Amino acid sequence: MTAGAYRVVMDSNSVSPMPELAPIAEFDKTPPSPPNEETAVPMDDLPPPPTATVQEEKEKEAQEEA
Repeated sequence: MTAGAYRVVMDSNSVSPMPELAPIAEFDKTPPSPPNEETAVPMDDLPPPPTATVQEEKEKEAQEEA
């Protein structure tokens, strides 16, 4: 009985909340996955160069000091 009443309420209100929830959920689930993977590749590529350069500079300085 409760489920039936809930269904009727959801059907009546579904016009407002459902459309909002559906798009939001899809937008939240779809974009984050693909963009995250694509962004992870460039982001991973960017940090290594600067880090390597800093390490190389430190190593050079250490060698020069020694």
